[in-house]
Amino acid sequence: MSKMLRSSTVLALAGAQLLTWSTPPSSGAKGNSNVDIVGDASGLSVVAPDSSIRRTGATQRGGGGGAWLELPSRSGSTAGEMRHYVVQNKSGVTEDLVVDRTVKAPSDRKRRVGWTRTKNSVGLEWASNRDISDWEISTPDKQKIKTTKDYFVDNSTAASGTYLITGSDPDGGIESFVLTIPEASSASSTIASATAEGSDQWRAVAWAAFIEENKVQAKLLGVPTCTEYLTLGYDSYGGDNRDFVDTIPDLYTTDTRRFRVGSAVASNWRGSAWVNPTIYDNLVSKETGITTAYDENGQLLQTAQANAQNDVTLESGFSEILPPNLGDLGAATRIVKMDSSNPLCNLPNPNPPHAPTPAPAISVDYDYRHTSNGWVSVEASHDKAPMHEVLWAAADDESNPAKPSGCLYRFRNQGFLNLSNTPVNNADVTLDFNPDVSAPSCVTV
Repeated sequence: MSKMLRSSTVLALAGAQLLTWSTPPSSGAKGNSNVDIVGDASGLSVVAPDSSIRRTGATQRGGGGGAWLELPSRSGSTAGEMRHYVVQNKSGVTEDLVVDRTVKAPSDRKRRVGWTRTKNSVGLEWASNRDISDWEISTPDKQKIKTTKDYFVDNSTAASGTYLITGSDPDGGIESFVLTIPEASSASSTIASATAEGSDQWRAVAWAAFIEENKVQAKLLGVPTCTEYLTLGYDSYGGDNRDFVDTIPDLYTTDTRRFRVGSAVASNWRGSAWVNPTIYDNLVSKETGITTAYDENGQLLQTAQANAQNDVTLESGFSEILPPNLGDLGAATRIVKMDSSNPLCNLPNPNPPHAPTPAPAISVDYDYRHTSNGWVSVEASHDKAPMHEVLWAAADDESNPAKPSGCLYRFRNQGFLNLSNTPVNNADVTLDFNPDVSAPSCVTV
């Protein structure tokens, strides 16, 4: 079982030392970062930006012994912020550009993922509340690595780009982490960097759930037979007749939404971290596609559309602003919940008064967070049906009508029966990226 770790990321340091960035409850000064060292830690010191080591002590991480040192925190440092240190071992070898980032799930979920990038390596560490013992890591250079550990160090020359970490538990639940990690030269410029005065830092994320097929037989939906199949002859329902798309505009045609249910969130930091970011209510889309029903000869019998205003809810949209004396990182956040049923399929109800009940809904919950240093994280839980895709968009000029966008996450339908499952059987995913420093690549689960 993947335990909840107190640490965030593992990395390799010059001199064959292994470090883990962490912030345990027992750390000394509030807000400081601890580093666990497995191996020979004698003579280890921080040479920049502060040459003083606060404290040292013993650790037993991995049963290998070692030590830990407490690094000074930057004033007002915030969870999810990136830090930069230069560490030197007793032989005088320094590891330049140690940068780390931790993405922590909302309080009602226990998962967490973190990464660290040094000059020559990338370290990943993760935690899940699911009972997962076997993980697969897909690296930017297309390697697939299987491990039973909850950390991974990549020392390859391709140690930057988009990583996918995925595993499944005995109940069929799936956990995935999708992390886009910049090159060392790019990472250094992102540390606590706010938006330049007078410029935009516009971000958007779109989520679409769609049916790949042109039509789906009513009896193959994985639920009890729709009452309309028996009473109205609804033999099949129209799908979206497409595969995954590459950009957000591809989700639409002139008059059609190419999904069953979809939503998008947009936010903008303008000028600096001390200017309120904007969460756009008018740019947040809540949309559903047209549902069609056909008889056994393929003749169209009926059309309907689920109510997007009822089926997609936006909750807790707010901005967090930290004044200069408390920190330099703010965040714009939004919680989105989607629950949309087939409006032309109702199920028999054996309980009096026997009124039909709606078919199982397509359900997606996600929490969006856009911090002032350019990073976007999305924490989500969704049904394993139908097809799901997440796309991103970004621009430094909000008025630009052709904003760059791309694919981030793709999930293939694992059977419509999964629509009636509980969250235990859902797919959970954590997405983290900053398109200013490294464009995300598509990953498919």
